[in-house]
Amino acid sequence: MIFPLTGYAPMDVQSWEKVFLTAKDYGINHYRFHTCCPPEAAFVAADEVGMYLEPELPFWGTIVAEGEPEYDKTRQEFLKQEGYDILREYGNHPSFLLFSLGNELWGNPKVLDEILGDYKAVDRRHWYVQGSNNFQFVPTVLVNDDFFCGVRFSKERLFRGSYAMCDAPQGHVQVKRPEMEYSYDDKIRPAQKAEMESGVGEIEIQFGTGTKKVKAEGKEELIPHIPVVSHEIGQYETYPDYREIEKYTGVLVPENLKIFKERLEQAGMVHMAQKFFQASGKLAVQCYKRELETAFKSRELAGFQILDLQDFTGQGTALVGILNAFMENKGLITADDWRSFCSDCVLMLSFPSFVYEEGMEFSYRVLFSNMNPAELKDARIVVTMQNKVTGERMRNETERMHFTQTRLSEYADGTFRIPECGVPQVYEVHVEIEGSSIENSYEIYAFPKCHSKLGDVVNILRQKADTLPVITDRYEELKRAVAEGRKVLFFGTGIRDAYAMIGTYCTDFWCYPMFASISESMNRPKPVGTMGLYIRSEHPALAEFVTEEYETPQWWDIVTEEKNAILDGTDIEPIVWVIDNFARNHRLGLIYEAKVDNGSVLFCQPDLLHKDEIAAKWLFYSLYQYAASERFVPEQTMEPGQIEKMYG
Repeated sequence: MIFPLTGYAPMDVQSWEKVFLTAKDYGINHYRFHTCCPPEAAFVAADEVGMYLEPELPFWGTIVAEGEPEYDKTRQEFLKQEGYDILREYGNHPSFLLFSLGNELWGNPKVLDEILGDYKAVDRRHWYVQGSNNFQFVPTVLVNDDFFCGVRFSKERLFRGSYAMCDAPQGHVQVKRPEMEYSYDDKIRPAQKAEMESGVGEIEIQFGTGTKKVKAEGKEELIPHIPVVSHEIGQYETYPDYREIEKYTGVLVPENLKIFKERLEQAGMVHMAQKFFQASGKLAVQCYKRELETAFKSRELAGFQILDLQDFTGQGTALVGILNAFMENKGLITADDWRSFCSDCVLMLSFPSFVYEEGMEFSYRVLFSNMNPAELKDARIVVTMQNKVTGERMRNETERMHFTQTRLSEYADGTFRIPECGVPQVYEVHVEIEGSSIENSYEIYAFPKCHSKLGDVVNILRQKADTLPVITDRYEELKRAVAEGRKVLFFGTGIRDAYAMIGTYCTDFWCYPMFASISESMNRPKPVGTMGLYIRSEHPALAEFVTEEYETPQWWDIVTEEKNAILDGTDIEPIVWVIDNFARNHRLGLIYEAKVDNGSVLFCQPDLLHKDEIAAKWLFYSLYQYAASERFVPEQTMEPGQIEKMYG
């Protein structure tokens, strides 16, 4: 319901047709209206273009029985009557498919069930649900629920890819190494029930933009018997695109974006704004792809509701959309490419990793979620793996077959052997049904083998001539080396906490200001709040590595749980930036260089000295080659006193 030019939802059919046709272009087949019901024009437009709708009662709160705390007779009678009015006014529209009692409700389940039953007695044409993500950590299924909409069935049984820190544990997209095998099936309907260990007694939950204490009853773990729909999935934040400011030509003035831009100017980084937007957005697209394909791979999941296709300008400014607030493409991914993993026909590969050594096998399974009734006859699946630099290509294909409508089928498996390569490589793995528009693709990263342990390499290098760079993670050794005019490859793992920011791979959830304050008020850990990397991929320090300008899966082992350097007050332009959020605006460096005293230092925050992962080894090698070369002549300077404050 974000309409920046008018400030209110349109009341004409044509405007709603534009909304729904845009959504269909991105593979969406239904709209949930969060705590509201759209006007008549929306139903008419949805009827015409083919979009299902889920109106919701205008409520985000507690519904209880008479005599219980928080009972409000006037409010509950109004809400119940509002439901009858919605059914009477809009119930004849074929687009009116689902009906919800509200958002993240608490209270008395029996009262909610009675309301559902009363509505069903009046109008049985729709699918009814008690609400969207009711009772959060201790959900329940009601007798009159036609489906269930939520995010978890217990603290650990998660069926969404991302969560706020105040609702931890977090989802697999946020905390697990990138892969394409994950499924929610054993979370939604596990083989065995278990006694719940959490959610007993009074618990504190996130409620709107604040918190709320609620009573939660202990009970046997819930295994649903009705279809399950995941609630408000995604919420992967992108950095602001300040070019949008000039688009606000209506009643709303983007004071928020103006303030964020001014803060970035004050931090001396406004020249990085567009790079931060593009890099964070490309990471957000990857996160959405993993999230959505996990949903399609989960047989026990009946549907999903992305929080939104477009940015949400409220609640701290949540730029979580693939589209901007005007429902325009942000330039991060085309509608065609988005539909390859968000559509009624999604062809997918299931595989365990994005990172390989030469000689290893890339093994995959082909999965097809086909909810289109049209048959595909006498067609075959083709999988190719193509080197993005040399064009070298390998191909596997199936026998010809018929493809019919089915929730999820496995049609083939196969392998490609990673060729020997002298330098790191990127391969595009593409899967398609020949003769159709149904296709999908993935990028995997291949590295030559390392023939000795990283520690052995370090020891050998330390014994070589004095002209080679000093390699160390000890400040005192760094101090001596720069005083002597040496070159240094310095691993800054001992950085002081005041100058450090813990690293994470995934971009921020929703927006940092809102959920940082909620976590703080609940005395829970705050979110990291960073938004991926901006990488100067053409810098010679990365010449022996392989990377885009944005974060991709080979960086996961390198960045996760490492300490990034806070470089506020300096003019250092990192080789690899960590993108901070618009509220905090730290200048964050993962890899950077500077003249210090008489020496030159290449700073690397990740502990590559003690990592055995192949990508980390090759990054170490690339950094060493640069630090040992004549090209290593830093242009920027850091005072020894600053280095001592950070690392001494």
